[in-house]
Amino acid sequence: MIEPGNLKEIFTALDRQIEVHGGSPIGLVVCGGTALAALGLVNRTTKDVDVMGSVEEIGGRLIIHKIDALPTWLGEAAEPTGPDIFQALCCN
Repeated sequence: MIEPGNLKEIFTALDRQIEVHGGSPIGLVVCGGTALAALGLVNRTTKDVDVMGSVEEIGGRLIIHKIDALPTWLGEAAEPTGPDIFQALCCN
């Protein structure tokens, strides 16, 4: 389970694992309990991170991209942080 107090720890661990697995930095658009906890709007546990897309900054603007599935390297990097924590929601 993901506690609001350990969100930073989980994402820091994920960042380290992304580098180990040869991935590149990625901005993720998340929703659900994790997003609400990250914003400090709720103080409850959740079982996963619901990923809706990726985001990048171009020319001072945020551009959101649809993703149908997480990149393989991201899934491999997420595994040590907790099985099945990251889940792609985006669909056709």
